[in-house]
Amino acid sequence: MFLYLDYSLLFGSGLLIVVLSSADYIVVGSDSGRIVILEYNANKNMFEKVHQETFGKSGCRRIVPGQYLAIDPKGRAVMIGT
Repeated sequence: MFLYLDYSLLFGSGLLIVVLSSADYIVVGSDSGRIVILEYNANKNMFEKVHQETFGKSGCRRIVPGQYLAIDPKGRAVMIGT
């Protein structure tokens, strides 16, 4: 198991609840130009990365989306915006 510190700015985050699933997920957008879906693992007492998608260049730029996250209450969709 590898643990490391990472310093970044979190632009937006939200809770994603998938229907008929026992797990809840957190969606995080950051200044790295990525959106990451994290799942909480109670056995390890930490979040684990489920999916990571790159959608822009790194750094705090006005043209890179990720600052605003809109999540469907039924867990069907996630929308990112600038």
